[in-house]
Amino acid sequence: MSKHATILAMLVASSAICTKTAAETTNASLTFYLVSKHRIEGGQFFNRFPFLELGYISSSPDLVVERLKEVSSLPESGRSG
Repeated sequence: MSKHATILAMLVASSAICTKTAAETTNASLTFYLVSKHRIEGGQFFNRFPFLELGYISSSPDLVVERLKEVSSLPESGRSG
């Protein structure tokens, strides 16, 4: 799977999890990691549910989002599969 497809899959999964929780304000940052099938120096193998044996990630995030202007979600009837 390409890096872009992996990132998209992770974003979709995390947004699905986030929409299930109650809406509340937080100052927590979002961290994103690129996934590789090749070993990353100083990184670790990501093997946690629901992404068992996903691949290697670095020890520090590749992208950190500290402030979001807005978050929205598709209504239940508009979601696919």
